[in-house]
Amino acid sequence: MAPFGRLLLPVDLSERSLEAARQAEDLARHFHSDVTVFHVVDPPEQVSGRFEPGGLKARELKTLLARDFTGTSISQVVRDGDPAREILDFAAVNRVDLIMMASHGYGPFESFLMGSVAAEVLRGASCPVWIAVQAQPGPPPMFRNVLCAVDLGPGSQRTVDWASQFATAFAARLFVLHVFRSLESGEQPDSPDEWLSQMELS
Repeated sequence: MAPFGRLLLPVDLSERSLEAARQAEDLARHFHSDVTVFHVVDPPEQVSGRFEPGGLKARELKTLLARDFTGTSISQVVRDGDPAREILDFAAVNRVDLIMMASHGYGPFESFLMGSVAAEVLRGASCPVWIAVQAQPGPPPMFRNVLCAVDLGPGSQRTVDWASQFATAFAARLFVLHVFRSLESGEQPDSPDEWLSQMELS
């Protein structure tokens, strides 16, 4: 089974989200994915009516679909409400395989790097989340090395399985990384070798 047959692409029509759409289009072509382009309407848009059929935002979204997703199976969904909550709810109900979205870097700490909505989606999603931090225009990305970081917790098996499928699809090398802090108590940390030996990589 492909790592993502159903791809969810949340967009806010910023330049970053349009570049993330380019990456999503490349992956969708490679895996023959069904893509849902997802936009959550902000309250100011609701007040001004700019997302009504034929409005400014609707035209921008249709331009995105026509420009970047020719030949790809796509659908378009527009919701109103809290962006992160709407994205997570839609992904769960529709059994999405991958959420692919841009970062923005608004807010402190972890959201400084990826944006508060992206950070919340990353924490709450039950499927993999691709954060396009530095999406660059140009040829489709080539994947030669895949780094999979795990904490050896309950979700690590699924993470390594997904990374293994992804690496295999691109004939890339897979590196599994576990980092631990030295413990003052002297207690030995979990052994990554023992953990990996109990796994069956796909």
